Formats: sequence, C-alpha cells, structure tokens
Amino acid sequence: MCEIAEETGADGFMVRDALLPAYILDFVDRIIPALQRRGAFRKEYSGKTLRDQLPEDLDSSYVFIKRYDKLIRKGNAEPEIKDFSLVSETGQDSTQEILNRPGYQLMLISRSFRETNPAWNKDFAVILSVARAKQIPVILVSSDVAQATAWLDANNLRPFIPFYGCDATAVKTAARADPTLYLLKKGTIADKWSYAHFNLAILKIAEIAGR
Repeated sequence: MCEIAEETGADGFMVRDALLPAYILDFVDRIIPALQRRGAFRKEYSGKTLRDQLPEDLDSSYVFIKRYDKLIRKGNAEPEIKDFSLVSETGQDSTQEILNRPGYQLMLISRSFRETNPAWNKDFAVILSVARAKQIPVILVSSDVAQATAWLDANNLRPFIPFYGCDATAVKTAARADPTLYLLKKGTIADKWSYAHFNLAILKIAEIAGR
C-alpha cells in the first residue's frame, strides 16, 4: 500500500471487507499499526472537528466561479387549493375577492355535513370564538349546499360564517379529511388541520396577533 501511494500519488484507499466483523478487526489490529510504524497513517488527530482535519490552505485552494439555478422537475409543493371557484349563495363568483383579502382568514371545507352536530363541533365553536376575537374572517366552503346551509342554520352560524359553493372534485381534493380547516394569509395557505386536529388549530390561531 505504501509503495502504491508513493508511485501513484494516491492519497487514500477504499478497503472492502469480505467477512464482518473479523476482517475489519484484523485490518484495525494488524494493518493500521504497521502503517503507523512506517509513518503512513496518523496516530492521533489534530483536533476534535472535521474542519480541524482539513488542509490549512483549503479555503484558498477553492475559488467560487458561478452559481445558477435550473428547474429539473416541477415539484409537488404547490398549495392544495388551486383551480377552483367560490360561488356565493347569490350566484356571484367570489374567488378572487376572497383570495385577495389581506391578512388572515379561515376556510372550513367539507364535502358534506351528514350531521348537524358532529363530534368536532365543540372544537370548532372555540375556533370561531378565538377567530372573532382576533377579527379573523371565517368562511364555509362545500359542494353540498343543502347540507352545509342546514349545518349553519342548526348551529345558528349564519350571521357569522358566509357560505360559498364549490365544485365537488375541487372540494374532495382540498378536504381529503372531511372537514378540513385552512388558515390563509393573503390567499396563500399558511396552515391546515383535519377535524381530528382542530385542537391544534385553536392554539395556532390564538398565537396570531389581532388586527
């Protein structure tokens, strides 16, 4: 190994074991001490960090030339809510109006409301209370107009939560857990929670500074 390094200028070897752990132990116990006696392998390290082991002239031996960014493949980090429209109960397309609103807003999205008093109702009542205290608007989006409005009426929420209809496919995509609560900031998704994690939404919303 020493002869090869001297003749070729190699600065290291990759050693592959054939039998673990016996061959590794043999190499460490027999080969390394022999290399150390010849001065071909260090007996101690110059420091405790990786940088301590690097050459002193490392920084001067590398020169930054240029950096450029290139899109190799479009990723999947786009917001879940896209390519959809929100229609008010009067039939008006309110998509841009809602998405362009400044500040925070909450969007409860559901495919349907089979119950007027679901298990998550209590947590949502707290969410609504905190949101109102912070002056954060809350809207309801669903593809099932009849069930959604029935839920609003049964819980006396009509004065506080406007309803918007949406295409069933878009709602299903946005609310894989039914329902799902979105926190939007200037039309961008800041956070979201399934109905099973509405308790976490309460904590998050409570941290938002009021208007």
